[in-house]
Amino acid sequence: SKNPFNVLPGDTVYYRIVINNDGSQPVTTISVTDDTPTFTTMLIAATATVTSGTVGSVTVTSQPSIGATGTIQVDIDQLDPTETVTLEFAVKVDS
Repeated sequence: SKNPFNVLPGDTVYYRIVINNDGSQPVTTISVTDDTPTFTTMLIAATATVTSGTVGSVTVTSQPSIGATGTIQVDIDQLDPTETVTLEFAVKVDS
């Protein structure tokens, strides 16, 4: 979900993206991407953590270098019903 808020140049914005399977069947070969927002640069590298269940392989396959912009990609081999993976990263608002 998106909650609007005010930020100033130099502020840090933390992102948490929750990926879950609310269905009744396993989902395989999942790729989730997110771009760093306009007027920001990567500050804290992305991490993907299994927060519910025993998900197989979860890998951050690409992300911008610290201080750069770009796309973050997480690949998940299989996500069974009720399993959850959380992607977290932080960006700095440009000055």
